Amino acid sequence: MNHVTAEFIPSLQAGLLNENVIAHEFTYQGVPVKQTEGKNDFDLYLPDGRSVEIKLDLRSQATGSLALEWPTLQRGADIYILTTTIARVFTSEQVSRLYNSGKIPAGGFGQQGYDGRYVRLSEYYNSGTKLWEFIKALKQQQ
Repeated sequence: MNHVTAEFIPSLQAGLLNENVIAHEFTYQGVPVKQTEGKNDFDLYLPDGRSVEIKLDLRSQATGSLALEWPTLQRGADIYILTTTIARVFTSEQVSRLYNSGKIPAGGFGQQGYDGRYVRLSEYYNSGTKLWEFIKALKQQQ
């Protein structure tokens, strides 16, 4: 196994996990989808037969950009679901403010029943610093 392939395996596994999470969400919301396992097939099909290609870009949290590959577009899916991650850096005070502004869920938080709060993504996106900006600032301080 060469170096590039070994580094790519975790990304591939994360992409497959993302496909499963998205398929689960459709099913959870009452929309039955057909997942596929074939390498040359689309990731899933909607009940009306439309093909769906699902992509995950983990590097977007460090680059601030979404990487779109031409071969993905050439596949010609009817629908594309693009998942990016936005890692943000927070101080302790900022995280406390987010927590305190969050909604307390009925019945506990998650399967473990932990105390927790749901914070609106708009509040998350409007606080803290993007990871790539934080890294850039650290590099400029060196």
